[in-house]
Amino acid sequence: MKKIIFKLISVFIVSLLLFSMISCASKNETLTDNLLTDEELVDRTLYLFDIYVFPVSWWTCSGFSSLIVNEFVDPLENTSEGTAFHPVTRFNSIDEMKRATEQVVTKEYAEKNLYPNLNTYNQFLERDGKLYTNTEIGGGGTLFKPVSAKVTSKAKNEVILSVMFEEPYGEQETHEITLKNENGVWKLNNYPYYSFTPD
Repeated sequence: MKKIIFKLISVFIVSLLLFSMISCASKNETLTDNLLTDEELVDRTLYLFDIYVFPVSWWTCSGFSSLIVNEFVDPLENTSEGTAFHPVTRFNSIDEMKRATEQVVTKEYAEKNLYPNLNTYNQFLERDGKLYTNTEIGGGGTLFKPVSAKVTSKAKNEVILSVMFEEPYGEQETHEITLKNENGVWKLNNYPYYSFTPD
């Protein structure tokens, strides 16, 4: 029964992801134009923070839902003690995750704040062409949801927006968010709720 439920959930989530990909493709048709309107830049920013698009939680041990992890199967055998590696169904490799990540955030942000976690947490394992994540670490995590945005500064390849986020328990807080045009695609270059801090 659990396997049937998981399959139904997986089909639903994959359908959502396909819709997001189609939506992203239509958005990318205009992303190569540096002279986007304020409305287009706001739409782009809010889209990039969508829970299934925004990649920060994938790399910080809190993105099980958006990675689509199958916890209904037995964990991988022959792994370190105290770990439970379950298959990630959304991506087949870390390189694939990186490619998806760098469509949303700049390479600079990813290399400085996200990828260092690969050497900090025992989070991912690649085996036989599949990607697994250790469900014994991290948890559901909390994504701060943007509720509105306004362009405050605009240059050819960089835009600054004032974005209001809804925090836990309904509180709201405004932060400055920077978009950068990287190889013709507008991407996030900062996130106020996470930055990598070495131990």
